[in-house]
Amino acid sequence: MTTHELTACEKTTTAAFAFLIGLTTPGSRQPTKYPKWLTLEVAQGGFVTGRLTAALRSSDKSSRLYLEPEGMRELLSMLETGAYDIQDPENAALLIVAWLMKNDKVRHDCLAFSV
Repeated sequence: MTTHELTACEKTTTAAFAFLIGLTTPGSRQPTKYPKWLTLEVAQGGFVTGRLTAALRSSDKSSRLYLEPEGMRELLSMLETGAYDIQDPENAALLIVAWLMKNDKVRHDCLAFSV
């Protein structure tokens, strides 16, 4: 287990604490301050912990770096080889941008770089 993964007990404790201090609203369609389309971490029993499952960890490469030419080449390589693992829908966003650019679905004159 890595440092950012919580056990089932820790997730449940986090969910209870988040509710008690007002960070979450159980039963709500939008139980946190985050937009509905972001994937929330869910504890046993269906209670949200208030954490995002796709949030960047301190050891992760910044999303912004993938928009630089070198990062975009890395994304295109992942697409070509299939060497990627999407855990949450949010993780696919940059791969979609790379695919759109590769397939001329994005106006390149609107970007600061090209691939």
